[in-house]
Amino acid sequence: MDPLDSVHQAGSSPAVLTNIQTSKRPASSPLTEDERKTRQRTTTEQQGTPSHTALNTNNATSTEPPANEPENVDDNTTNIAINNQFFPTFKILRKLNNKLVTAQHHRTFLSNLKENGQVPKGLQVKTAPTGAELDLDLLHDWEEAHISLANTLRDILIKHWIYTETHIVNQITEHTERLRIKAPPEQVSLILRLIEKANSSKATELSTRRRRKNERTGTSAGGGPPPNPPNTNQAM
Repeated sequence: MDPLDSVHQAGSSPAVLTNIQTSKRPASSPLTEDERKTRQRTTTEQQGTPSHTALNTNNATSTEPPANEPENVDDNTTNIAINNQFFPTFKILRKLNNKLVTAQHHRTFLSNLKENGQVPKGLQVKTAPTGAELDLDLLHDWEEAHISLANTLRDILIKHWIYTETHIVNQITEHTERLRIKAPPEQVSLILRLIEKANSSKATELSTRRRRKNERTGTSAGGGPPPNPPNTNQAM
């Protein structure tokens, strides 16, 4: 008889299963100390981490600002200190003072150019006579006409900014007097102090911008010398 046949006939197949089962620990046998610690650590790694993460997510506070929060919160911050009744007047005065500082900046710039005998580059006329070559005397007259025109345009702009300053100052005075009548002294003092601070910041901004422009164009006052004699060979 074949040995394999005798194994099947004698029911040796259960004996093989018995060998496999003997490699497993019987359910009734107690866990050793090391096995108990290993099982607890595995359970914690599989289940504890998601629960901990969920807890932290619920209690976390974002340090990023809300998406709809404005970048410039100057008005909101000021509104806390200024009574809501006088806040519109504060905004009007701040806007008017902003315009006044700008007008003063342009007027001062042009006045300094006038004292130095200069004109802004944008006012320098560069035209040439058409169809003829002028002799030296007429060419000199042409150049003088250019210089006179540039100076006249500069003076017109100075008058414009002086008029603008006067008009804005009258508006500021009117709104300030109304504020003094309606608002208590501490509110008036606070509003004027904040406006003065805004004026200083605006003046610094304009001066910095002018200085950078001068450095870029290579001029000392942002202007230039009187126009050069025109090129008589260039058509108008």
